Amino acid sequence: MALIELSGIRKSFKVGPGEIPVLHGIDLTVHPGEMVSMMGQSGSGKSTLMNIIGMLDQPSAGSYRFEGVDVLSARNDEQSALRNRKIGFVFQTYYLLARLTALDNVLLPLLYRGESRRRSEPRARALLDRVGLGDQAGKYPNAMSGGQRQRVAIARALIGDPPLLLCDEPTGALDATTSQEILTLFEDLNAESARTILIITHDPSVAARCRRQVHIADGLLYEPDTVPPRMAVS
Repeated sequence: MALIELSGIRKSFKVGPGEIPVLHGIDLTVHPGEMVSMMGQSGSGKSTLMNIIGMLDQPSAGSYRFEGVDVLSARNDEQSALRNRKIGFVFQTYYLLARLTALDNVLLPLLYRGESRRRSEPRARALLDRVGLGDQAGKYPNAMSGGQRQRVAIARALIGDPPLLLCDEPTGALDATTSQEILTLFEDLNAESARTILIITHDPSVAARCRRQVHIADGLLYEPDTVPPRMAVS
């Protein structure tokens, strides 16, 4: 069974009396254990598509199934529960809480679920150790480098053991060396647990680190060894 199945996804935004189309019929299937990059420039529609995959926004038309579940027919609370338990998010800007230590930032998703700190803390510490920050649990984000903060964010995304990591420009704020280290960490996490990882990026060097690459341009999606849809010869 596919993890992600998108078919005919369209998205338009209302602007005044009219609408601006952004996605023009996206088809995408991602299977468990894949590490996929989605590459596109600003304005290509990649952020809009990421928000739909992450169940943060709804398409205007099309169908979306996640692990066989019809996402678009689910109630808002059902979508929220699915998102919280099935998707770990990693963002360019980390979104760590400055007043919390690294350990407490990692714990936060489980505490929001109502799970006890006593039972959750050993897993959080193990994840910090896995991302190379086992000795930094008591540090606050402002005392950490960008690479360290991103590692905390990755541990936080993993704490609920989601089948999908959805990463939006995860190396965009990092220097070249640290970016490569973070990408190596993603590769290792993918290999160790067959966890599906989808990386949204504008950077070809980041996309190249993924075994599968898809491109988005002008709201259309294509694989690099195929002709872009608008250029296809009928």
